[in-house]
Amino acid sequence: MPLLVPTLVGVALCVVAAAVAALISGGVVGPEGARTGAVAGAVGLVFPALTACLIMLLRRREGMAAYAALAFAGFLALFLVKIAAFATGLSVVLAAGWTHAATAYGTLAALGIASLAIDLIVVNGIRVDPDSR
Repeated sequence: MPLLVPTLVGVALCVVAAAVAALISGGVVGPEGARTGAVAGAVGLVFPALTACLIMLLRRREGMAAYAALAFAGFLALFLVKIAAFATGLSVVLAAGWTHAATAYGTLAALGIASLAIDLIVVNGIRVDPDSR
């Protein structure tokens, strides 16, 4: 799978999620919610960046007999890294005194789930040469 497609889709999801979170929470909570939604969307850009880094690392191993196993293990490890990034990102956003907790959690959770869906599509696109099994 090319690197550009999942990266662009992930960045587009972050921008759309930040805009939607800012609009919805801006209407419900006020300016504090709008700022929090926008900042959490920006922090959520870490998720597609991590996916892009893993794809770049895996590209170097493409063609190896164990490529599919390496890719599967890499995406499993990336899942754990994204959980840690979610917790870290949430704590960073909430450390600012002007943020709204529910907006930050909702925005980051939606971005994390969308990023994992992109990862599943990327993993599903990995082809294994029948001769390498």
